[in-house]
Formats: sequence, C-alpha cells, structure tokens
Amino acid sequence: ATPAQVFASLTMAHQPLRGVAFPQLARQHGSVDESARYLFEVYWVCLCSGKTPKEFLRHTWKRELDRGHDKQQLLIEVTAMINAKYNQEHEAFLNHFWPVVRGLVDGICCWKFVIDEASVKHCVNILDPEGVGRSVKICGMQVADPLAKLAGLGEEGVARARFQIVALANFSWRPNPHAAGQVAQGKILRRAPSVQRIAFTVLNHVFSALTLYLTAIAVRFGAQLLSVRVLLSMVHGLAQLMWCTEDVDFRYFAIWSLKLGVTWALLLFAGVYRNVMLPRLPMLTVRLHKDCIRRGLIHERDWRNVWDVLEEFA
Repeated sequence: ATPAQVFASLTMAHQPLRGVAFPQLARQHGSVDESARYLFEVYWVCLCSGKTPKEFLRHTWKRELDRGHDKQQLLIEVTAMINAKYNQEHEAFLNHFWPVVRGLVDGICCWKFVIDEASVKHCVNILDPEGVGRSVKICGMQVADPLAKLAGLGEEGVARARFQIVALANFSWRPNPHAAGQVAQGKILRRAPSVQRIAFTVLNHVFSALTLYLTAIAVRFGAQLLSVRVLLSMVHGLAQLMWCTEDVDFRYFAIWSLKLGVTWALLLFAGVYRNVMLPRLPMLTVRLHKDCIRRGLIHERDWRNVWDVLEEFA
C-alpha cells in the first residue's frame, strides 16, 4: 500500500494509532534513497491534509531506522525532497499568471517556502502541552479549546492554541524552572516584567504568528467566502431580471456579468491557492513552536522531544 492509502485508511476509520503494528507499511527497501523517498511521501501526504499525525510519522521513522539507515542522512534527504516539492508547487502556481504580475503574486501572497532539518524532525515531537500535562486549565477545562474551535482554523488549531496559551502563561505567571532554581539560590531576584518588555514580547509574537494565521484564514475561508459572493451575485442578477417591472439598463447587466466573471476567476484562484498553501500550514505551526522555544516562552517540560529517542520508540 502507498503512504496515501495507509493514511487515508487510518483517517477514514478513525483507527487509534497507539499500539498499531502498521503491517501495511511492510516492504523491502535496500537503500537509503528508497527509504528517504518513502518518508518524503509519508510527510507530503500528511502535509497535504493540513496536519501532521505524530504517531503515524514516528512509527514510519522507526520502521525505516530499524533497517539500519543513518538517521541524519535520512533527515537531510527528506528535507531536500520536501523543499523540492514546495518549490515545484510554487513554480506551478506562478505559471498560472502572466509574467507581468508573476513577481507581484510571488512577493505578496505566494512566496518561496523553504524549511530546514530542524522543522522536519520537530514534526515528530509532542508539541501539544496536554500530551505532557502542561496545558492551561480553569476548573478542569482547557482554556485554549473554545478559542480554537471558534476560530475554526483546522484540526491542528487546538494544539496550536494550547501551546500559545502555555507560552502566555509562562511569560505571565508560570515560573521558569531554570530561573526558579537561580532565585532559590539567591543568584537573581524575581521581578515582574516591565511594560516595555510585555509590549515587545507581544508584538514580537504577533509578527511571528502573522504569516501562519493569514495563511490559515486564506486557506480555510477564502474559497468559502468567494463561493457565497458568487451565489449572492447570481441571485441578485436573476432577481433583477425576473421581477423588475421597469426596463433594466443594459449597462447594469454588463457590469453585473463583469463582476460575476471576476468573482468566478477569484474563486478558481482561491482553489488553486489553497492547494499550494495548505501543505505549508503544519510547517508554519512547527516553526512558530520552535520560535517560542527560542524566545524562552515555551520551556523544555512543556513539550516532549521524541526525535532523540526514536530508535527506542515503541
């Protein structure tokens, strides 16, 4: 079975991944290139669905590493293949436009997207704070879940909202375990963050997450909103034609037809745009999580590093 068939069967049946032996993935691979190609196909199937099922990726990595291949070499080759696929999809999307506007589209709404090895391996880690018991709750209820469900920005929106709420909690009231030890030893004094630091941290996080959320909004709602616009335009035009008792100016229908045609073109553009940008969403989420770690907003105990122990993963 192909990675797409295995992933689809698990998704359609809602089969729990924990404890699954994945017999469908059994095959004979003799080289690192073949294993890297298979891993790339698994990644790309997951990315095109807009999510990265962690256990599915971990089990696939585990099976390939059990064949004796070097993990770092596989990682480098898989990353190169994913970047090549991103570039291929990017170029194919730009080819829909005239050369005059291609540079404008490239710079504004569909830029070249490149990831690194750290993002590929971070996909297998447990980023959801609930998985390590660090999510923020009030009266036993998740704070982030209602916000994520109201936003409706995809299945990974819940985990994305949870680790950002944890980042806010770490910055606001949760102690940093490293700093707490220094405070206890009297090496540093615990101080409340200044107004300047709060403003800088919030703005920095907004700019870090801006690309992710603009992409998610365009992917999730762009085509739907344009579809509603097309429907309303058609209903309005037909209503004017059928129930208007006075003579309707021909110019009205000419303008109406032009607007409808433009909206249809934008709707087709939104469909193609969604196919290009949807595989980027999981990697943008991973990139935001890494950025929160780099800035000290997410601590080591707020997520679980599975990549370093993949060989022992069961």
